[in-house]
Amino acid sequence: MEREFECYSTVVAIQETFQEIYEIMSVDIGLAIRTASNALDAAKKIADIAIKTQNLELQEAIIELRTQLVEIKENLVSVKEENFELKQENKTLKEQVSKPKTEFELKGKFYYKPNDDRPFCPVCYEDKEQKTSLLVEADSRERGIFKIKYKCSICKNRYPS
Repeated sequence: MEREFECYSTVVAIQETFQEIYEIMSVDIGLAIRTASNALDAAKKIADIAIKTQNLELQEAIIELRTQLVEIKENLVSVKEENFELKQENKTLKEQVSKPKTEFELKGKFYYKPNDDRPFCPVCYEDKEQKTSLLVEADSRERGIFKIKYKCSICKNRYPS
């Protein structure tokens, strides 16, 4: 009777472990792998009891349970590896997105897009964020008195003609 209770309590523990696995998988894959390992240990304990009681039906069920737990653990390890690869890919893509999409060429004092004669602000572009600010032509007063040809609407720098 004591062995049957021990078997039953271990089966309940395994059911609880499976519930934990489902809850944990969305949070921490490493913890889910450790939980699956604990479930394998619990299944071994049940197998030992089944062997002592010579219950063949229970032994077969334990073998099936252990097989499924090993498969779960292998799948979790695969998910962990895939998660790592996806995080690396995500990091790479974020780096690519943060860089300007168009390559600019430095011609004289200003940056230009290929096949475009409109100048971009060199101060903004050389900033760590590589902002692309199209320069606007200065008004007639600035052009006449101060000899300013372009101005930047972001950094407010003015450029002579």
